[in-house]
Amino acid sequence: MGKLDNRVALVTGAARGIGREIALTLAREGADIVANALNAPNLEILAAEVQALGRRAVAVTGDVSKKADVDRMVDKAIEAFGKIDILVCNAGITRFAPFLEMTEEDWDAVVDVDMKGTFLCGQAVARHMVPRKYGKIINVSSLSGLGARNPTMANYAASKAGVNN
Repeated sequence: MGKLDNRVALVTGAARGIGREIALTLAREGADIVANALNAPNLEILAAEVQALGRRAVAVTGDVSKKADVDRMVDKAIEAFGKIDILVCNAGITRFAPFLEMTEEDWDAVVDVDMKGTFLCGQAVARHMVPRKYGKIINVSSLSGLGARNPTMANYAASKAGVNN
């Protein structure tokens, strides 16, 4: 028996790195997993690993900065499992550039994925959690959100400060 038996966890940015390890850890504790990222092949590999642990898994590609993609991801999770108990907003990107050379596109891309994506996912999932009076939302941030630690990451620091607040 795991700590998360009969729970369903949706993890964004699950194709690699921290998100992948979070999804596998939740599965080892008994949760069924809805894995999201932009990269379908890596998601399918993760889904197979989760299933090898004896848990159910659904892989959903999509961009967390796009409301339509987030709504589709949440709909697929509800269709597959009937609920979402845990949301881990882990998806994140950065685009390095010195502040005076950073383009508006680089700023917007990072803020849209890292901060807006956290908002969109949290809101979409909370709409299902509130009526059930149960749910856990975990937003992955960074020490960079406490202040720019790298002069080429103003966009990332601002987005993570937004997540922290």
